[in-house]
Amino acid sequence: MRRGNNTISQSDIEAMVEETEGSLVEAESEVEEAADDVGTVDGTLDRLDWSTTEEGARQVREHLEDAGDAANDEFDTRDDTLESIQEEGKTNEEDLDEREETAEANEEVIQDSQDQVRIQRVQERIDQSLSAIHEEISFLRENEEHLRALREASDARQAAFRARVGRG
Repeated sequence: MRRGNNTISQSDIEAMVEETEGSLVEAESEVEEAADDVGTVDGTLDRLDWSTTEEGARQVREHLEDAGDAANDEFDTRDDTLESIQEEGKTNEEDLDEREETAEANEEVIQDSQDQVRIQRVQERIDQSLSAIHEEISFLRENEEHLRALREASDARQAAFRARVGRG
């Protein structure tokens, strides 16, 4: 459990979740674009009739194979970038989970204190504190779950892209 003042604002958490979502969408789009190019080049090679001249066919094949290599290299680079963003999202999920666990532990401490307090005015303030910690736990849980859902959906789309280019 954390001790000290390792806090982050809720607006910073919201911005981090929003940034992660935007980065995932952009990276997935770029991976999809590269997967499309790999498929296009492969399909072109498969559809060509090679009964032309030996030299011409060789040059066309070489250039298309170079294009295929470039598309595959670009796919790998973009896939690695997506993977990195997913890993960062996972790290952020874990951080929010730790913060949620800390908030839940704090809730128990406050509840223990609540049982010992006898003055009504103090009891009311502790009740307010419990309400605030419940909101905190809910906020953290919702954002962690949102990050997890984004990452899991991205993982599934990434697996589909990899399968399209024969890396599944």
